Amino acid sequence: MLASLMPGLRSLRAAFLTGALLLGSLYVLFGAEWTKDVRVRAPARTIIELSPYVPIGLLALACLLVGSLYMTSLEGLVDFVHRRCLLVDQAKKRTRVARRVLRAVAPLSVSARARITVEAKHFFDEHSKATWVDNEAAVVAREAFACQVLADLLWLEGKLAGSSLESPYDQYRSEGELRLGTALVLPLVAGATGYALHVRGWYLVLLVGVTVLVALKLADYGLYYFKRAHSFVAHHVSDGTILTPSMETLRRTGYLGSDRSGNLD
Repeated sequence: MLASLMPGLRSLRAAFLTGALLLGSLYVLFGAEWTKDVRVRAPARTIIELSPYVPIGLLALACLLVGSLYMTSLEGLVDFVHRRCLLVDQAKKRTRVARRVLRAVAPLSVSARARITVEAKHFFDEHSKATWVDNEAAVVAREAFACQVLADLLWLEGKLAGSSLESPYDQYRSEGELRLGTALVLPLVAGATGYALHVRGWYLVLLVGVTVLVALKLADYGLYYFKRAHSFVAHHVSDGTILTPSMETLRRTGYLGSDRSGNLD
């Protein structure tokens, strides 16, 4: 039973931590201005005075709410970046910085992408029943199928439900979310800490600068765990443990499109 609760607990951990960091930092920076004219009405005061623990509980709920909204937005951003970078060839980038950035934000490792591409093309050759006018059309369809399989890898979480692969995949994703979500708010936390301790001048610049460097490294580790999760699934797809929706359609029908022309719809 504990294993079934772990995904939810990991999500709560990331949401609570990031929400607490965000709310705490914003309160330190702007709390005096926000709360100086606040007047609590009688019904709200009655709820707060029900127990000494009510304010703590309300604060915890606020942290969870803010953290959940923040992590949901972050997950959408990561998914957008992964979809944009999925088919980009790192070797074609001219500068080392561009290749390093692309390697960090890419959803798959180089080895996992190379392997799943080869296996997808072999799968296509084995199961496709479409007839081609020339070899060039077959090559185009094979490449398109391999690209579709790569795209499917980003949305295979549902197919892992109930399998032995679900737990390690969820663990990798959760570790990535926690590290990346924390990294993005660390500069704000550093600024709030410096403000609270009356750190000024170059000392504040140094504090924020060092925190930014730490945040960049932590964000890199977070993206690495996202990549590890997708690469984990990619290798199991390559092994035939699970199939993507495109692979299942091709194996079941022998065709990529409803018109049986072999072209992707």
